[in-house]
Amino acid sequence: MQSSVQLTCKSLYSEYKFDTQALIMKKLTNKLPNSTFEKTNLPHLENLKLADPDFNISRPVDLLLGADVYSEILLDGVLRGKQSSPVAQETHLGWILCGKLKTFNCHVTLCELTKFWESEDIITSNKGNNDEDVCEEYYKNTVKRDSENKYIVKKPLIPNFEEKLGTSKSTAISQFLQLEKRLNKDKKLSIMYRDFINEYIKLNHMKPSCPASPSVPECYLPHHGVLREHSTTTKLRVVFNASQKTSTGFSLNNLLEKGPTYITIFKPFY
Repeated sequence: MQSSVQLTCKSLYSEYKFDTQALIMKKLTNKLPNSTFEKTNLPHLENLKLADPDFNISRPVDLLLGADVYSEILLDGVLRGKQSSPVAQETHLGWILCGKLKTFNCHVTLCELTKFWESEDIITSNKGNNDEDVCEEYYKNTVKRDSENKYIVKKPLIPNFEEKLGTSKSTAISQFLQLEKRLNKDKKLSIMYRDFINEYIKLNHMKPSCPASPSVPECYLPHHGVLREHSTTTKLRVVFNASQKTSTGFSLNNLLEKGPTYITIFKPFY
């Protein structure tokens, strides 16, 4: 690693784009997939707008996106084909693929893996930048442990976030009314949704809000349910959308301190 660069990434199919900072490295990993193959017998991928239309061609990886970016671009759509075929996940950049294909062969020895990390190892330094120091100090001052030995820490907000946080109640109410119409049409979903909300209240994850005060910043989060009929664990996943922009154009996620990125999700765009 020699330096970093600021990038603007844009969808091939829409005006969606985002900015991110990337480290410049001599090599990320081997080519993906390891060999070119024919796009045959994958009917569930037909007519999909893929983030990488040439996913079957063996090429070097251009960019690895971290978990912070991945969580922002992720959408609800998921398409599965037959066993051993790739799963398609919908994102703002188009559909991405992950999983196994019979034509994918990967042979990595421990020696090769060791050489990779030795050649691409980034020398860490104990000296952080100011933003990282602020996040670390915030953690030290706010972390606590409850009666069940669970650690609790408040979400760190950027300085003067009150000036950037706009109103959000009307948007949240509008989306809630749409959700309510959906629940009225689907009794099964309505029951599952109510059970989820009641469980959150029982676990003290939520409580009735206090009357609004001009001196106290507030942000209303829209939420919706994602029903996964074939899930063996949680059939309903309720998503609280902290990326919903307020009247000023800033969302709650925009106003949270991110701190340093320690974990990178290696999710190739085939």
